[in-house]
Amino acid sequence: MSMQDTDGKQYPLHSTSIPIGMFEDASFKTNTFTYTRGGRLLLYTDGVMDPADSDYLSPILKDHRNIPITKLKDKVIQSLNRQKSVYHKSDDECFILVDLI
Repeated sequence: MSMQDTDGKQYPLHSTSIPIGMFEDASFKTNTFTYTRGGRLLLYTDGVMDPADSDYLSPILKDHRNIPITKLKDKVIQSLNRQKSVYHKSDDECFILVDLI
C-alpha cells in the first residue's frame, strides 16, 4: 500500500496488524497520515503482490500520475494480468485507487 503526492513521491503504508477477518476477536490499531491534495492512494490485498513479492505497481503510479484514475485502473489491471501470466498464480486480487482531494 502506498500514498503518492502530486510530484510522484511515494510513501509506503505498512500494515501492522493481522489480516482483517482472520480472527473473530481481533483488535486493530488505527493510524492516520496527512496527504497533499492531488495525490493518490493505492491499497491492495496480498494476492496482488504474491508470489513475485515485488512492488511492480509503484512505477505504474509514478509514470502515470497525470492520467485520469479510470485509465490508471486499466493500467494496473493490465499489469496484474501480466503478473498472473508469468507466475501462474491464483490468489485473491483486490485493489483500491483513490484520488486525494
